[in-house]
Amino acid sequence: MIRINIWKVNIALSDITKLKDIIEEQIKVNFSGEELIPILYFKQYFQEVNTENIQIIIVFATEQPGAGLTKQACLVPIVGDRKISIVKNDDFYDKIDVASDDLMDEYIDKVPLSFTCPGTVDKKDYIIATVNLPKGTPVYNLPVEYKNFPVLIDYGTMKASTNLKYHEYHEDLKPGISIGDSRIENTFTLGAFFTIAKHSDKKYLLTVNHGVGEVGNSIIQPSKEDNGDRSSRYCATVTKYKDLSIDESGHLLDFAFCEVEDCGVFTINKPCDSDISIMDIQSTLDHAVGSIIFVQKVDRTTGHKIGKMKIKMKRILVTETFEQETYVKMLVVTGYFSDLGDSGASVYNQDSLWEIYQSTSESGFSSGVIPIDLILERIYEKENERSLPK
Repeated sequence: MIRINIWKVNIALSDITKLKDIIEEQIKVNFSGEELIPILYFKQYFQEVNTENIQIIIVFATEQPGAGLTKQACLVPIVGDRKISIVKNDDFYDKIDVASDDLMDEYIDKVPLSFTCPGTVDKKDYIIATVNLPKGTPVYNLPVEYKNFPVLIDYGTMKASTNLKYHEYHEDLKPGISIGDSRIENTFTLGAFFTIAKHSDKKYLLTVNHGVGEVGNSIIQPSKEDNGDRSSRYCATVTKYKDLSIDESGHLLDFAFCEVEDCGVFTINKPCDSDISIMDIQSTLDHAVGSIIFVQKVDRTTGHKIGKMKIKMKRILVTETFEQETYVKMLVVTGYFSDLGDSGASVYNQDSLWEIYQSTSESGFSSGVIPIDLILERIYEKENERSLPK
């Protein structure tokens, strides 16, 4: 017999096309390409339906009398409201991470996967497969177990982490404080300070390009007491040393160096509310691919946080960075590492700067970060001069 499951879900009208693709894919997977009901009728339904933000997904699954669903049609369990924790054992972390990458590569054309990573739920280690579907949408066309590791579904994408909320004003500039573009209604985070060898009298702050505007725009320290006058907190100017792009290898570049107005308002790269001083730069090229380390971050939204990171670029679906959803490669930090407004924050280990923070998963468990060596390499490529910010 054939079992038909009908699900009612909330979905934006702009995503109707995705529903058509899901339905077609389910029919192809579960019936080996045999169209028991012509696809035309499904498309016609979704073209003519007139309900607001409510659609119906019909999922087919083969079922034998007295038996459960076939392996290909098993419903993959979801994380739901449970908390995801970092996989503690490094060996298990590495093995699950490798398996999660293989899952991503094998199923990305069959399932709208955003990214995959290791995670622990209820004291059990899983491959966390995050899908770009409305929360709660059933997922059948992924295995419930992959390479001996169980799979859990989470929902969403990796979103750029600017914020509309203001924080307390700081007279002294320091890494980790909230900053913003005077012409854009948002806030992000001051990462670290840099100098140029041939212009030692100039100082630059590093942050994310998706938060700033055009070259020459003013960077401010927004405050709850501004009363709409954002220009009163001017502290830096956006320079030409900025980029928001994807390089030839698929790596995301999202950075902006802004020239600081008053070089006397700070002394060292000491993140706010921290005893750490960032004195050096740590390149991912100096470490073996696949190395696992703990990294730290301090910012005004979530304070001091520690996360776990594997030195390997992962494919991630990002939103609110470009006009369209886009797959890019970034390093991923697991653990509830950041939140909205944290974009641009320094990610460091001991006293060395590794990356700047860029985006957060919707669950908050995973974060996307951009290696500092990629940023400096891009500047060198553009200027062909090693004496630029370093």
